[in-house]
Amino acid sequence: MPATEVIKTNQTERLPKTAVESLARALLPQMRAYFASDEGQAALKQWRAEREQQG
Repeated sequence: MPATEVIKTNQTERLPKTAVESLARALLPQMRAYFASDEGQAALKQWRAEREQQG
């Protein structure tokens, strides 16, 4: 599905809050480490520049 396509109906099941929290606990440390790294900082800088160019 293209990123510009709008989803009009939600055809998915809601995730239990405990599943979301568990996933967040598993991913957050890795995400923090990535964005604190030189590679992550460069990727974030590039992403921000691309966003500014888009308007």
